[in-house]
Amino acid sequence: MSEDPFFSLPNPGQVARAIEFLETSKLDFVSNARAIGLDPGTDFRFGNFDQVDFGDCDLRNVDFTGASLRGATRNVNTKHDLTTILDDADVEGSFFDDEKELVSDPAREQPYLKAHWSDQVIWLDRFQFGASSPTGEDSARILNTFLCSDDAFVRRTALAALRMTVGTDDLLSLIERVVLNSGDRSLLEPSLELLQELFEQEPQRVKRMLLRQLNGAWAAEAAIFLTEMLEPRQLLYLSELISRNKSSVVRRRFISALARRQGLAILEIARNPETGDVYDFDSFIPEVALDVQTKAILRRRKRSLFESPDSATDIAIANRYFGKEASVRRNVQSDMAVFSKRYGLGWHFMEKNGFYADYSFIGEFVREPEETLSLAEQTHKQP
Repeated sequence: MSEDPFFSLPNPGQVARAIEFLETSKLDFVSNARAIGLDPGTDFRFGNFDQVDFGDCDLRNVDFTGASLRGATRNVNTKHDLTTILDDADVEGSFFDDEKELVSDPAREQPYLKAHWSDQVIWLDRFQFGASSPTGEDSARILNTFLCSDDAFVRRTALAALRMTVGTDDLLSLIERVVLNSGDRSLLEPSLELLQELFEQEPQRVKRMLLRQLNGAWAAEAAIFLTEMLEPRQLLYLSELISRNKSSVVRRRFISALARRQGLAILEIARNPETGDVYDFDSFIPEVALDVQTKAILRRRKRSLFESPDSATDIAIANRYFGKEASVRRNVQSDMAVFSKRYGLGWHFMEKNGFYADYSFIGEFVREPEETLSLAEQTHKQP
């Protein structure tokens, strides 16, 4: 149910079948919820679970944010830990009541969290590099260290170790809750690296996680990640979404990632040569900017051919733009227009007397169909 992009009410037949199933089911409460299409990781938020029997339930990674859990009970088989979210939940009279303080502030009860950071890292590395296999108690300690340590480097090491002790679903939930939703920059880079690995196993779930971040603190990072992971045909839809973001920084970093995906030469011409900034959506590109860009390309091409090139970008430019100044300028315009059209950037090209005659209103370069090449075909592989 939570996987649907839009909320929709079930029809009466679906409700009747769900009630019949629940009345006859011998599964525990959480398993019943999953069986009828609910996701305890999202659909239990702000729910009413007063007096519910959570016996035999696995409540790990269940989100009870804002829920009422008054009088809820458990048995010896009920499992819950620091991944059970109880933010703003009413747990009065429930089995959580006596344990909530421990869940929210376990560091006071765990002396190993006060050990020197180097000792903690050495202990964690035993599992990360396969020197030892963690026991159940070790796994709990690794998780607790990740959640509660005050040292950023220790937490990064614990995150890597969690890959060996926590299942993919649980690890994705942890990353979303503890890193992406909390705004903790110290863990962002290693988390994104881990998501790249997990993307191969759970591509759809990772995509949804990052899409949810596009209006948050990590919008730019999420957009760049998706640019690198999505198929080309999906990038136009992502571009439409990013174009509505209020932050010019997010929009420009996304366009920069798109250009980098096409090659270093395209990344170079996607920047305003006078300011160094990447052009935003719906930018007007004046004649003088194209002239400056062309002269800069000619200088870099000469340096690459007759001197020692300063960078891979110099080599990419020399491999892509041939001929004299007029030819280079024409090819730069063409590449910018094709790039703009492909991703719906809406770039406009301006001459002294108004819109450039060979361009449409949206900045799309007019070519004969047989001359049109895709950027992938035009772009040389960079060294």
